[in-house]
Amino acid sequence: MNRETLNKIIRNRKTIYPTQFSDKEIPESVINEILENAIHAPTHRMTQPWFFKIYKGKSKDVLCEIIYKIDKEKYSAVKINKFVEKVKSSDTVISVCMTRDENDRVPEWEEVAAVSMAVQNMWLSCYANNIGSYWSTPALKDEYAKHSTEEIVSVVAHEVGHYKKKHILLGTSLGILETGLMLFIFNFFLGDRALCSVFGVQEVSVYCSLLFFGMLYSPVSIFTSIITSALSRKNEFEADAYALETTQNPAPLISMLKGLAASNLSHLTPHPLMVFLSYSHPPVIDRVAAVRARS
Repeated sequence: MNRETLNKIIRNRKTIYPTQFSDKEIPESVINEILENAIHAPTHRMTQPWFFKIYKGKSKDVLCEIIYKIDKEKYSAVKINKFVEKVKSSDTVISVCMTRDENDRVPEWEEVAAVSMAVQNMWLSCYANNIGSYWSTPALKDEYAKHSTEEIVSVVAHEVGHYKKKHILLGTSLGILETGLMLFIFNFFLGDRALCSVFGVQEVSVYCSLLFFGMLYSPVSIFTSIITSALSRKNEFEADAYALETTQNPAPLISMLKGLAASNLSHLTPHPLMVFLSYSHPPVIDRVAAVRARS
C-alpha cells in the first residue's frame, strides 16, 4: 500500500449509521480479516487485553434478548429499543471487550488505549473493504464491568439455551394464539345488543362493547396468564440446565443468579401461591438448588 492510499483511508473514514446500512451480507473471510488486523494493534508487554464476541444471523436474536433483560428501572425502554434496532439493522455485530492482565503489569488506562487502537484498526479495515461501520458504547457496558467473563458467558449460554430449546418460538406462537382467542371471543361481543342491555346501555356502542368485554374477559386472561407463567418457569429451568451443560461450571451461573436477584431486590422466599399465580421466573433459591443438583 502506498502513502496516498493509506492517507485516503485514514482521512476519508467516517461513521455510517445503522439507518444507512444495506442488507448486503459481509463474507466470513472479510470479518476474519478485520479481526486479524485488530489483534495487530500495539500493546505494552504484549498483554493483548482484547477479546471479541461475534453476533451474526440468529445469534443477534440472542443478543437482543440479553439487552431486553437489562433492568428497566435503570435504563429507559426508549434507550434499550434504540440499541436493539441498531443490532437488527446490522449484518454483523462485534462486541469489543477487555480483560485485564492477570499480573497487572501495566496500568489499566494503557490496556484501554490498546483496545481503542484495535478498534481503530477494525474501523479502517471496514472502510478499506467498503463496509459501513458504527461504534456504539451502549448501556450494556456498565453491566459487563460488574461481572467476570465466566459470568457473562453463563448468561449468554442461558439465552442460547432458550433459542436451542425453541422457547422463543413457542412463546411467540402461544402469544399469537392467545391474541387470536381474545379477538375470536371479542367478535361475538362486538355490537351485541343483549350484552349492552345487561349493563343498562340502550344504544349499541363499539366502545361499550369493548369495555364490557374487557370486564368479562378478565377471568380468561388470568387463566391463560397462569398457564404461560408456568411454561415460562419451566423454560427458565431448562435454559439454566443448558447453560450448565455447555459451560460445565456451575459457580459463575450461580453467582449471576444471586447477583441479579440482589440488584432486582427479588423476593427470595415468595409464597408458593404467588409463584403459581404470577411469577414468570422461578425464585432464585429454586434455580440455584436446581443448578447444584445437576452439577
